[in-house]
Amino acid sequence: MSTSPDQTDEDIIRLLRSPDPADYEEGARHLLQAYGNQVAHTLHKKYAGVLSEDDVWECVNEAVVRVWRSSHKFEEGKGFLRGWFFRIAQNAVVDALRGADHTPSLADHEPAALPDDEPTADTLHRVSLLAQAVEELPPLQQSIVRADLAAGTQADDALLARQHRTSEDSIRVSRNKAVENLRKWFERHGYRVERPPRGGRADADPLEGQ
Repeated sequence: MSTSPDQTDEDIIRLLRSPDPADYEEGARHLLQAYGNQVAHTLHKKYAGVLSEDDVWECVNEAVVRVWRSSHKFEEGKGFLRGWFFRIAQNAVVDALRGADHTPSLADHEPAALPDDEPTADTLHRVSLLAQAVEELPPLQQSIVRADLAAGTQADDALLARQHRTSEDSIRVSRNKAVENLRKWFERHGYRVERPPRGGRADADPLEGQ
């Protein structure tokens, strides 16, 4: 999807930078018209089973506010507004998964990020194994593990409970069962998986100690 014929990326950024609230509202509207549906569709597909469509759109709308707050960082010629908007929206998704106690940072919203290093063959193998193991979990456990992986830590129990119409205690119990089921899956396939210490967190690398 492209911007409307009379509004370029530079026009949108100029409107967002304006001190006039009417200009900001126009810039936000054009940003959503240009890229909102595409960004929301990609995120909803990527986080299917983790966040609902409504939750994804909340993150997209939050990203519009973050783009406005960080609009002074955007430099024409050093990145594309669509890609920057997507990155900020994805960060908003991660923040939502981490919960209300997590404080988002605007400092990392740089338009011209360098690509990450290519994953090693060993990393790709581990990711493939974990994906196979997760696929064999019961549906609720799958969703919790995928949400935790997307958040990079334990996802917010309250958010997961609301998504799955259950209690936070049920989410915590299901997470513990998922960790144990993953450990058993890897052990059945010949991997030695170290148990977390009693009372410790159970979100370590499932292949640690292989």
